[in-house]
Amino acid sequence: MSTPNRAPVFVLGVHRSGTTWLTQSLARRGACHPFTVRHLLSAVEHKVHTLRSTTERLHAAGVRTRPGDDLTVEPTTSEEYGYLLALESGSSRTTARSVATLRDTIAMLQRERPNHAPLLRNPWDYAATHKLAQWFPDAHFVFVHRDPVATVGSAVEMFQAFWREPHPYGLLMSPRYRRAWKRSWQRTMFQAAARRPHFVARLVAAGTALAHRAHLTDASGLDPTRTTHVRYNDLIADPARRVDAVLERLGIPTDGAPPDFARTRSRSGRSWLQPLESSLLRRTARYRHQRALQPTTD
Repeated sequence: MSTPNRAPVFVLGVHRSGTTWLTQSLARRGACHPFTVRHLLSAVEHKVHTLRSTTERLHAAGVRTRPGDDLTVEPTTSEEYGYLLALESGSSRTTARSVATLRDTIAMLQRERPNHAPLLRNPWDYAATHKLAQWFPDAHFVFVHRDPVATVGSAVEMFQAFWREPHPYGLLMSPRYRRAWKRSWQRTMFQAAARRPHFVARLVAAGTALAHRAHLTDASGLDPTRTTHVRYNDLIADPARRVDAVLERLGIPTDGAPPDFARTRSRSGRSWLQPLESSLLRRTARYRHQRALQPTTD
């Protein structure tokens, strides 16, 4: 008798909140199977890549690390499924138009690793989880929460890393990114923005505050038995215990190595962020209170 497939797990949070690290750790430690660089490259190049062929393509393209945080890029590195949705529908968010693509992706992950939970992350779906809950009634949602000032600063630095000069990872994995570098008006606009981090930070801060407000409203309607909330600082302080606790709540057995310690980055050099801090903290006060977040030096 065949074993029924495990339900999908969505790991969600704003950009730079720690969803990549948590997804990697859950996949390393438990019976989970994430959407990865290999899967995205297969979709981008319209061919089924193996681990070996993905490694060869990454090396040929000069890809070693991810821009902004220097995360080593390997075929098994977790990637956002939003990039896949954008290939099909033009939007990184899951919509009625793109949900079939997400269903197919989950089915593919279940076929590749039976009895492993499909593990999916996409910051663009963080504030609209009720739609995912309707489309995937057996799914579980893991939310990662981090000090908004830290996520805004980190997001701006990643934007700068993508647009100071062409990055091989973006060129390989994102047709939209390649097109933007080829179009002089887009290239000029984004490069100008990268030289003005205070301007980008204002935009990111506004979007972050809106996303957190929407999340609080959205998540309040979810079945609490299907949701798990994790604070980034707790993950950093005790990664092994926190990752195991998430897996236990999900009902997923541990069958791998304990997680690596996450690398933290200093805020030094973010003088452009200081004028926004008090305003951002004020606009996210309700979110920080409900999720018991404290400002961090990270």
